[in-house]
Amino acid sequence: MYGVLKYSNPDFVMHTGDLVENGLDTSHWPIFFDIERELLRKAVIFPALGNHERDAKNYYEYMDAKPYYSFNWANAHFAVIDSDLGNVGTTQAEKDAFWQQQTRWLESDLDKAQKSDFRFVFAHHPPMTAVKRRQGDNQHMVGLEPMFKKYRVSAGFFGHDHNYQHYLKDGIHYFVTGGGGAPLYDVDVPPPGITKMVESTENFVVVSVDGKKVRIEGKRPDGSTLDVTELGQ
Repeated sequence: MYGVLKYSNPDFVMHTGDLVENGLDTSHWPIFFDIERELLRKAVIFPALGNHERDAKNYYEYMDAKPYYSFNWANAHFAVIDSDLGNVGTTQAEKDAFWQQQTRWLESDLDKAQKSDFRFVFAHHPPMTAVKRRQGDNQHMVGLEPMFKKYRVSAGFFGHDHNYQHYLKDGIHYFVTGGGGAPLYDVDVPPPGITKMVESTENFVVVSVDGKKVRIEGKRPDGSTLDVTELGQ
């Protein structure tokens, strides 16, 4: 996330998960804070749980976060959910119960946010991907797409895949921005009909809200532009 600080001056930072390689290993967290110390001095971070956090208590203590939460910033609403079903319970019944509870919360949250000019959703696992070996993996996220459409989500931001991807489906922009430094994945089979831009590169995304307009810029670590999207009037 160094590029975020070098090429922009954010009010806050959203993270799409996998802050560390293993959240259960206490030795990994000082590495994260050492790398990000300059950024964290200047901006608050709002993270989503990744599968590498392992739902560890360290994540909740260090990030002072809940599994899912939301907040408003000016005229925009932000909802962050936990898409990592693999670590939320030991039985399928526990995982199903968590997902049902979270889904009910998300629908209520988005419904209450309809007066916001923009609604953004953040999670770790994307509902679609250009990584062939991972296509079809996250059906629980695919199941949320009708809700996103119903409640007029402006854009969704996800991680998990180590590259940059941008899709437009049912009027909603979906961004995969998982290029934070881990080994990159190929973007070998972009989904037809919805793909706007895919590239196997490290990246970060800058979102600028200016009144009724939003500018979303995908950037490489050197600050060069990958992709530009404009929303609103």
